[in-house]
Amino acid sequence: MKKLYLLGLILFSFISFGQNYNYTIYNTSNSGIGSDYVGDIKTDANGVLWISSFSGVSTFNGTTFTKYNTGNSGIASNAILEIEIDGLGRKWMASQNNGIILLNGTTWTNYTSSNSGLPNNAIVCIDVDSNNNLWVVTTSGLTRFNGTTWTTYNALTNINSIEIDYANGIWVTNNGNLYKFNGTDYNFIAQGTDKLLKAYGDLIYVAGFDSFLTYTIEGTFFSNYYQSNSCLAGYQLNALDVDSNNKVWIAFNGDGVQNFTNCVTYNTSNSGLPDNYFSALRTQSSGVIWAGTLQLGLVKMTPSATTCNPPTNLAVSNITSTTCQLTWTAPASVPGSGYEIYIAPTTVAPTTNTTPTLTSTAPSVSVTNGLTAGTTYYYWVRSNCGSEKSTWTSGGSFTTAALTGCTTATYGQWPAATYTPSCSGSAEQIVINAYAGEYSKVNILSNTQYTFSSSVATDFVTITNEAGDTVLASGLSPLSWASASNTGVVRYYFHTDANCGAQNTNRIRYIQCGTPVSCGLPSGLTVSNITSNSCRLFWVAPTPVANSYDIYLSTNSTAPLTSTNATQTSVANLVGALNGLTAATTYYYWIRSNCNGNKSAWVSGGSFTTIAALTCNGAIYGLYPDTTFTPSCTGNAEQIVADAWAGEYTNVNVLSNRQYTFTSSIATDFITITNATGTSVLASGLTPLVWNSNTTSGVIRYHFSTNANCGTQNTSRIRSITCANTSSCNPPSNFSTTNITSTTATLNWTAATPAPNTYLYLYNTTPTIGGIDGSTVATSANLTGLLPNTDYHWWVASVCGNTQTEWVYGGFFVTAATTCFSQLSCAALGATAIKSDGSLWAWGSSVNGSIGDGTNTSRNYPVQIGNENTWQSVSETAFTGMAIKNDGSLWGWGQNIGNLNSTSGSAVLAPIRVGTDNNWQAVSAGTGHTAAIKTNGTLWTWGSNGYGQLGLSTSLNYFEPTQLGTDTWAHVSAGYDYTLAVKSNGTLWAWGYNNKGQLGNGNLSNSNAPVQIGTATNWSKVYAGNGSSYALKTDGTIWAWGDNQYSQLGDGTATDRTTPVQIGTANDWQHIGVGGAHAVGKKNNGTIWAWGINSYSQLGNGTTVSSSVPVEIGTATNWLTIDAGVSTTSAIKTDGTMYVWGRNNLGQLGDGTNTLRSVPTAISCPTSNLGIDDTVVLENEIKVYPNPMNEVLTVSGDHEIVSLAVYNLLGQEVIVKSVNAHETVLDVSKLPTGTYLVKINAANTVNTIKVFKQ
Repeated sequence: MKKLYLLGLILFSFISFGQNYNYTIYNTSNSGIGSDYVGDIKTDANGVLWISSFSGVSTFNGTTFTKYNTGNSGIASNAILEIEIDGLGRKWMASQNNGIILLNGTTWTNYTSSNSGLPNNAIVCIDVDSNNNLWVVTTSGLTRFNGTTWTTYNALTNINSIEIDYANGIWVTNNGNLYKFNGTDYNFIAQGTDKLLKAYGDLIYVAGFDSFLTYTIEGTFFSNYYQSNSCLAGYQLNALDVDSNNKVWIAFNGDGVQNFTNCVTYNTSNSGLPDNYFSALRTQSSGVIWAGTLQLGLVKMTPSATTCNPPTNLAVSNITSTTCQLTWTAPASVPGSGYEIYIAPTTVAPTTNTTPTLTSTAPSVSVTNGLTAGTTYYYWVRSNCGSEKSTWTSGGSFTTAALTGCTTATYGQWPAATYTPSCSGSAEQIVINAYAGEYSKVNILSNTQYTFSSSVATDFVTITNEAGDTVLASGLSPLSWASASNTGVVRYYFHTDANCGAQNTNRIRYIQCGTPVSCGLPSGLTVSNITSNSCRLFWVAPTPVANSYDIYLSTNSTAPLTSTNATQTSVANLVGALNGLTAATTYYYWIRSNCNGNKSAWVSGGSFTTIAALTCNGAIYGLYPDTTFTPSCTGNAEQIVADAWAGEYTNVNVLSNRQYTFTSSIATDFITITNATGTSVLASGLTPLVWNSNTTSGVIRYHFSTNANCGTQNTSRIRSITCANTSSCNPPSNFSTTNITSTTATLNWTAATPAPNTYLYLYNTTPTIGGIDGSTVATSANLTGLLPNTDYHWWVASVCGNTQTEWVYGGFFVTAATTCFSQLSCAALGATAIKSDGSLWAWGSSVNGSIGDGTNTSRNYPVQIGNENTWQSVSETAFTGMAIKNDGSLWGWGQNIGNLNSTSGSAVLAPIRVGTDNNWQAVSAGTGHTAAIKTNGTLWTWGSNGYGQLGLSTSLNYFEPTQLGTDTWAHVSAGYDYTLAVKSNGTLWAWGYNNKGQLGNGNLSNSNAPVQIGTATNWSKVYAGNGSSYALKTDGTIWAWGDNQYSQLGDGTATDRTTPVQIGTANDWQHIGVGGAHAVGKKNNGTIWAWGINSYSQLGNGTTVSSSVPVEIGTATNWLTIDAGVSTTSAIKTDGTMYVWGRNNLGQLGDGTNTLRSVPTAISCPTSNLGIDDTVVLENEIKVYPNPMNEVLTVSGDHEIVSLAVYNLLGQEVIVKSVNAHETVLDVSKLPTGTYLVKINAANTVNTIKVFKQ
């Protein structure tokens, strides 16, 4: 068992209350079973086992095996993956590549794609429902066979497992996701699922990638078990069954078989199992467990009637340098001959015939001799029932206390005379001029409690025998020590610290003695093995030993009080791995003894500082083993330990100019090598990690993690090291990734010595060596064509002539997320938006060039306006768009009736600059007029002015921006022939058309000059619409006035308002969007709301029912912004995704269709102006089309194409072709739907392009 140092943790046996079993193993050497590999086990109504393998099917009736294979039966294939037995007793078999095989009585039938509706002969898995329908999973999707008709549901492919619940709910997993199929649609349930294990009762049992999960058959999450929060024996779950007592049994790939309900694990070390790798599991009502192995046959576990059960709850306490106390819980039937105890300094477990170290008739034993100070011991206990003995139960390990102290004396003895204390119980002063680095001699009595202290609180005290060669006690002042049987003269040393510092400045030397206290002080407090998140604490136990110890940890130096609660406790006098610490942080700590509730004073251990967090240089499980390993450097792999954990480190002695290979038995483990103190990373990467020591020698730290994210796991793995002379061809080192964007990155490394001829590199989206490759003579490589927001792992190898080094893991990086859209402005019949890269896009009905893409063509999908990415903000009204660039210049397009300028025609098809100024801050496009604010706060208007909407005290049109007064303004909005604005002082103003009271000044008269609305000075934003006006105050309230024919003001009525009225009572509004006769808003909590007319579902609530008050749209809380068109609404989430809904007869939603949407519907993030079946043209005139692809993909170019390869997003090569021509056509018909990378080698360059398969 593994050594475990955890705070306050008692080490328990993993086989507590476990049923003992007799084990029978059936293999091809001793029985008639057809194969030593067992793929699946099922039981028919007669109790007969049906066993699948790659050698056909075997049955077992308890006595005789019967084999069915292609040589002796009608079975169509020997490669049988799974067996299902329906309610009619029919046996359905999934073959690997020969379709479905049915055994009905004695009749064999083979269903294939050529003689049935089965879409594919490569079967993944099968199941049957209670109606005796067969459900088949192939790469083509999910297929149901009712005995007559085959029906395939291919909306979801790449399914890897299936289970059917008792209510005939169909459950599947696909690419880590869990779905429930309702006969038509796949309803998403959860992520992080690897495969389904079983549907039983009301629960669905699922294997996660590192956990065990359960869901109710309604799709509700029920539980999640990790090894860290449960007794789960491993993280690779292969099979599961539930026995007649509702106990859950799990078969693991490498961790044996477990009764998970009772937390009892059976493996090769504690049972008769021949292996720890199991592929199948089946329970029977008799209590028999059948387990199928990967290579050693079938195992029958039969409950035994043994009455000699092992002890449980093993614990160790009262640890000193040479003694300890072991305790355990007796089994229900107490063994008649007591217990046997085996203690050893190695992890080698005792066997049945091992001679015990000790015996005991009680469930405890005191170990009083045979132990060595500072040594780790492992121990086991078993019951002795006379004629029978139980299995050994491991109690884990414990480490005896080490004796340390400072016995140097730079300044010798002082005073010269030996001091004899009076032992009055009060502190006695020996001298007032003691030095640190000096000792006094003191006469002591036996069985007396002594306290040694210095007037300098940080001094370190050591007590030795008279000769000074045996340390009796040590620790910070005050040091408490019980003399026990010691008597005569001792030496009493002072030093400035535990590093034995000396100081020739005066301090007072005290001693106090008296009758031993009931709970002595801990002493000799030391901290070691400091990492970025853990350390080791040790102290010397008092005499008598305390029952437990309180530890108080703090980031400030304020000492705890008597009433202060401990931050943690420990039974032993050490904490092997004090974890949960923060990197680069100074901690202060104190420890006190706890003697059955009687607690000693707190004793300070001083402080320590954790090291800075680097690449996985933490170790929550601390140092293991304690001894430093020195490899023999034979060139062969050397095992350090067989029970290492991820989250641990080992100290290793290394030599200079050697090549070291660090290896874990877990192929996905991540390794970090640091200097001796953990403050500098020397190398890191996936196992095996190759590192050249160069000039480094001495001790280094060798860390294990489960992954590059520094994951931890307390399950055993083998830690190995290989040391050899440095190769003449060495891999590079010091890896880094720079220049990371959403689609590109640069890999960097330091050249190997000597320099190789070239370097090879690989990268993909999984931590498995392989994927897209390349080569370079430089020490960097530029990657292109990457996917946004995606993890990429990479490796590099050196090539020296015909020699290539091992692949060395360079680490992983995450490409930047493409947030797509960041700003939005809706037009009457479309919208315009700015992407996060600064590019400008538009869609919808084009009137007089209102799309702005240089044409007058309507678009039902986003098209880019120009090719620049310097756009800062945009505003679009009915048929005119206005936008500001990052340089402050102002641009416009679309319908021009003076609102753009006086020199262009009525239709401006692409953006033109308005004036020459570069200090525009905000712009609002109205219906025929424009208003804009400059960076100096001045307000400018131009365009049509028949209703005075320019606010210039006249009805004359102005075709150039004209300043309105001299005041400064904070916000402006141009609507349908009127304008609203907020001054810098927070006052609200309006001018222009007022037929519906939209100016808000209490009447219906037009105004050609600004009029103030009310007297409030806390207005922040305004929104002018088609006669309906809205404004926000700084307190978050929203107000509306004007046209309310369709209840678009949201005040609960259909009454026009000539002055502002508050909408509801909410005070958390952030933004408003105004449509034709509806409005929308966003609150501070990220929710969005809508109100008004809903004839075309523009409110987004799935209905056409209008609302006179705001109603929430969905439940999402991650909306960024929202706006409205005449009968449409568009909104952007914080991840940059655009959602649209409402009328779409003219393509105004931009989703590529003309279909009305009643709820928010996402549109794709545009990357080019390509529609379906368009062409991608690379820089060197290589054309790739169509994209998206369906049946074929054509690649052509001006230069000869040498070769090309297609990769999926796992980095797996799915198509490779040698071309040597200017054009080639790839057959992609068999590729599943998804995204692929095409790597094209042409004209001495390599290009990678992303394509989509429909």
